[in-house]
Amino acid sequence: MSKEHSEKASERRRQAEAIIAKIGGREAVEDKDETHELHVHQIELEMQNEELRRAQVSLEASKARYFDLFEMAPVGYVIVSETGLVLESNLTAAALLGLPRGKFINKQISRAIHPDDQDVFYQMRKSLLEAGDPQACKLRMVKSDGAVIWVRMHASSLRDESSALVFRISLSDISEISQKTEELRQSVEKFRTVADFTYDW
Repeated sequence: MSKEHSEKASERRRQAEAIIAKIGGREAVEDKDETHELHVHQIELEMQNEELRRAQVSLEASKARYFDLFEMAPVGYVIVSETGLVLESNLTAAALLGLPRGKFINKQISRAIHPDDQDVFYQMRKSLLEAGDPQACKLRMVKSDGAVIWVRMHASSLRDESSALVFRISLSDISEISQKTEELRQSVEKFRTVADFTYDW
């Protein structure tokens, strides 16, 4: 039994004795017969049950906060094994790829990465393993219907509860920004072509 657990048990015992003394008078505390011990034990169990109930309420509140933070986040989050297997995914990541979440879990994340950008992902993963610092890249991913989207990927590594190395990855759809950037690049290129044109009089 840990010191903290032992101290809690002693404190419960003291509180139970105080409750019995209040209910039955001082002589009840001094009377160490079997009935008294049963009453003390019953009160200790009731107190322990109340502590467990409060812990359960706190756990439920934590789970609700986790749901809000992870599941309903405006960006996709996935937890990927060292070998690239998707272990966890929030609803946003699955929706980003047009998949039910169950179809994304236990699949290689590379299956959703555009063939021409596999090297980009590989290099980011390699840098993450070598340097250990968070990494970011821009690459294309393929949705379940074949549509291609541009994604900003941020990744960091950590050890899970079993000490296995996993990658925590966030996915942000930047397709619209990439499209606007390309349109701007083409406009600048067109302007340069016109500006470079010289009239021959």
